[in-house]
Amino acid sequence: MCSSSAFRCCEANQRACAAFYCHFTDLNGCQSECAKFGVAYQAVENVKEFSVNTIQPECEYKCKTVTRHAADSDRMCNSLCSIHFSFPNREEYEQEIAQFVV
Repeated sequence: MCSSSAFRCCEANQRACAAFYCHFTDLNGCQSECAKFGVAYQAVENVKEFSVNTIQPECEYKCKTVTRHAADSDRMCNSLCSIHFSFPNREEYEQEIAQFVV
């Protein structure tokens, strides 16, 4: 759960995760993974985690880079990227949503 002082930032990261990785669904518990992502997220200079990914390992690398301090970063990012890559319209969706997710 987000602390009150960081709630807005945490909530924004959670919403961005839900948009990008989950495509606004709760497929395979994606929303609960995003709740963890929102808390674990730490911005890293020059890493655009919500951008077009050509291969799943690239998606996982970007996610793990910004959540590296979380105890379950590897598992969480593998799950989020697996869900994201399971959507048949993933490439088109990435290009569209990346314009809005900062």
